[in-house]
Amino acid sequence: TEKTEDSAFGKYAASLQTLKGGKVILWTYPIFAGNLFLGDFVANPSNALKSLKLGRNHPKEIGKPITFRGYYKYKPGPEFTGSKGEIINKVDSMSMYAALFKVTKGAVPDKEFLDGETILTSDRVIARAEWHHDSPNVTEKGGPNGFTEFVIPFKYTGVLDYEHYDYRITIVCSSSKDGNLYEGAIGSTLIVDELEIICDPIK
Repeated sequence: TEKTEDSAFGKYAASLQTLKGGKVILWTYPIFAGNLFLGDFVANPSNALKSLKLGRNHPKEIGKPITFRGYYKYKPGPEFTGSKGEIINKVDSMSMYAALFKVTKGAVPDKEFLDGETILTSDRVIARAEWHHDSPNVTEKGGPNGFTEFVIPFKYTGVLDYEHYDYRITIVCSSSKDGNLYEGAIGSTLIVDELEIICDPIK
């Protein structure tokens, strides 16, 4: 993951690329997917998904997340690699989503969070805005410099209750959707720019 001058607006955007893997301590991985997220990273070689400590505080004053939007450009790599290094007849895909989740009132950020596994399964997630290439909820149109502008509404499965909970929000992007399983195509590249979450005031 690095900056690139190939941007929709301004001087730079973020470029995420899937690279050839290698050995890390006792483990050998076929690929490493480029990723970008709101949160912290503490390496856990035995379970990479547990390395992520996702989320940033989202106080009531910021408002209720309504829309996740921004610009992206994506090109899948030529050859999809499985978790054992085998070649699979499959086209790589990017991953991009935002999620809002509840935590205990007054919880310390590094003591209560969601990781790369629980962000996908936890019932603490009350709202999600997720990109899918064929989703009717995702609105797209052409943007500057070959980028695609996207708008994704948050889908709520719970209600905001700031009286009893605090909330955290995260954005997660990856150049290979299954990169968390060490599956993807070397060379897959996702460029993202101007990512933002639009909120409505909470009365």
